[in-house]
Amino acid sequence: MLKRNYKAGDEEGLVKLFNLAFSEYGLYLRRSKEEWVWRYKRYPNFLPEGVFIAEDNHKIVGSVIATKRDFNFKDKKLTCFMIDDVATHPQYRGQGIARTLEEKAISLASKSGIPLLSAYTEPGSTSEGIFKSLGFKVLSQPQILVKPINLPKLVLKYLFDLVFLSFQQKRKKESPPLVPSKEKRLAPLRGFFLTGQGNLGRFIEKGKRYHFQPYSPKILADIVRRINEAGENLLGFAPRDLEYFSWRRLEKPGFLPSDLVLLEDGNHLDVLILSFHNFLFTKSKKRMLIASLDELIIDDESFREQSLALLQEGIRRAKRRGAVAILSYVDPQDFLKISLLRSLGFWKIGSISALFREVKDLGLDKAKSRWYIASESILGEP
Repeated sequence: MLKRNYKAGDEEGLVKLFNLAFSEYGLYLRRSKEEWVWRYKRYPNFLPEGVFIAEDNHKIVGSVIATKRDFNFKDKKLTCFMIDDVATHPQYRGQGIARTLEEKAISLASKSGIPLLSAYTEPGSTSEGIFKSLGFKVLSQPQILVKPINLPKLVLKYLFDLVFLSFQQKRKKESPPLVPSKEKRLAPLRGFFLTGQGNLGRFIEKGKRYHFQPYSPKILADIVRRINEAGENLLGFAPRDLEYFSWRRLEKPGFLPSDLVLLEDGNHLDVLILSFHNFLFTKSKKRMLIASLDELIIDDESFREQSLALLQEGIRRAKRRGAVAILSYVDPQDFLKISLLRSLGFWKIGSISALFREVKDLGLDKAKSRWYIASESILGEP
């Protein structure tokens, strides 16, 4: 079996492997060649030598992709490798392919002077076990919150259990509520009214109507500045610049200006960016469009009312795009964001493991800061 790096023309084989490897879970994220090219080849820091491939008889049967990104830690900006697309052909599992390719990624980081590697995976999964055996540590377990907007709640909950929860693991007990019990009891009713059709929800909060600013290239710098301000003290945050933001958002296949939800009240700007992901049922062409809340900038309790209006507008736009549900990944210590989402009818369906491996000792496991969580990173984007 040949182990090699990426070469032009591998895109189709890598996409085919990704879709095959993850199509056994009932509902899976469907990758297209166009998305792969945008996600990796057009990524500003794309490294062909960071794409590790296992090939047998001219067929790609394993992959690991390491993307280079910046990382905030102790007032410093470090460079790390994010490990994505760890996939093995079903007929080749159990041969140590994923482990071998991950070892190559670690070796490349060491040779390149990269002090840190990061990855996301399902708690208790085989993948997590491999990462841990290679020296990775679980430093955070972001919660997965979901809100159905076009499907019955029980049906959607079952489908997401298939995707995110391990078949072999018993469900862990839910963590205690992080919102007051009274607010939790009222959450379904409050969520129903706040996400109603038309403009009804806009007048729930003290009768105040908000003006949502349309996206314009003129305010791009303000958006990037606001995102950087909100994330500068969070571990794992990758500082944005105009080139990076333009690639990640404006050049993404399927992007619409309405996916940027911008709400400015005086000098305070709240930002919410919607991303849309195509999920498919195994052995079916039935598409399921699911939205995720990315770059969700809510960091001030005194602007709670404005933040609720921002989230409500994001839900409305996602529903208008045809999404059947909205996902958000939230740091378990982000009590404000969890409280706001739960008040709008989101509920926890599981968690994901954020893992890091230090090539040289940085003291990361002793860090107490909150983690920056971006849904798109968890779903496989740099």
